[in-house]
Amino acid sequence: VLSKVFIEELANAGVPIIAIDPQGDIASLAELAAEDEIAKKNVDSKILRSFSKNVEVVVWTPGSSKGLPICMNPLQFSGVENLSDEDKTRYFSATAKNIVSLIGYELDSDDGKSAEALLSVLFEYCFDSDIILDDFKDVTRLLNNIPGPVEEVAGSVATSRSIKRLHKKLSLLTLGSRKLIFQTGVPANVEALLGLDGSTDKTRVSIIYLNTLHTTEEKEFFITGIAQLLYRWML
Repeated sequence: VLSKVFIEELANAGVPIIAIDPQGDIASLAELAAEDEIAKKNVDSKILRSFSKNVEVVVWTPGSSKGLPICMNPLQFSGVENLSDEDKTRYFSATAKNIVSLIGYELDSDDGKSAEALLSVLFEYCFDSDIILDDFKDVTRLLNNIPGPVEEVAGSVATSRSIKRLHKKLSLLTLGSRKLIFQTGVPANVEALLGLDGSTDKTRVSIIYLNTLHTTEEKEFFITGIAQLLYRWML
């Protein structure tokens, strides 16, 4: 309730909001009360009219077309070229860690650290070599034939068996409902979420409704992806 009050007041003051909604209660901001209802609570109807006129509430649904579908493709590295070398390395490492967690590795385990290191180096190599990764099929193809500059790192942090295991786990992201997270809807974009992309003249409240995702790993992956986008946008 406190979060919803903050959202309403900030939005009415012209501050755009990105809200993560894990249960569905924040999405109820899209339903405005009637004037006679708020009058019973001694709330000035001008506040309601101002909110209705100046604020738009958008409910985004990851991996689903039930609301406004939104997807998160961690393999799209646009904007990374503007980062410093240090921030670039951190970005690829964080991206790799997020993917490794999604596919079921324990991040503190040797296998998890190995998979994270290998993907991080592979992503940085692809970025530096202008190799575009459209989806995880492209990643698995590279794991089948690891490029020379990455091969030395791969040999020092992973075995052929662990690389095959990583390949299999990544392949599962291209099948079934999980692929919808990366393919269904518009790609997540901070400017669009904040309504700063020219698509509205109102203050946008973007609610990302997580209940369209089915596992804790998927929800954590999406939240982490949004946080990464925000960090990159702020930089």
